[in-house]
Amino acid sequence: MQQSSVNLTVFNNYGNYLVYQKEQFGYVRYNSMGFYSPVNKEAVVCKDKQKKDFLKTCYHELSHFFIRNYMPVSPVWLDEGLATYFGNIKISNSIKHEYNVYLIARVKTMIELKDIDLKSFINWNHEKFYDISFSQDGYGYALAYSIISFLMQNEATMIVVIDNIYKGKNSYETLDNAYKGGFTAFEKDFIAFVKRGKK
Repeated sequence: MQQSSVNLTVFNNYGNYLVYQKEQFGYVRYNSMGFYSPVNKEAVVCKDKQKKDFLKTCYHELSHFFIRNYMPVSPVWLDEGLATYFGNIKISNSIKHEYNVYLIARVKTMIELKDIDLKSFINWNHEKFYDISFSQDGYGYALAYSIISFLMQNEATMIVVIDNIYKGKNSYETLDNAYKGGFTAFEKDFIAFVKRGKK
């Protein structure tokens, strides 16, 4: 079993956070409020300007550690989709996921505009995912989150998806094999799920 400890670094000043981000990666993503460094096993979050969503960002970035620590090779849609899903966990007397209505509505609009190609999206690399997401209002995050929210409706299917990815199968093959009716049925049911929306 791999080591399961991770560092959480919190910045209270956005400028200092950006400087640290540039030191880590050599570039800055100005719309980001957190990141995960797999090299340092460190989740970094900025509290400045986002006190309301601070815990959500912490959960998101810490999720990357667990996903990447136990599934070193993970497609970006699964990695970011799960992290965004876990970022929407609410903890009080119980632990419960609350649907991010905005992200699902964002994907509904993308579907209406015919701005989605799921077969292509699940093969995006990290660079394409982040470039498009940070220039198009979180495009990749919204779509990845919605896919995970859809798959999470059926725990058995989600487990098979994760197991297949863990064993090295590509995303299309995984979804085609794991989902009853194959990828075509997955795509059709996913679009219907988004169009219905979640209250």
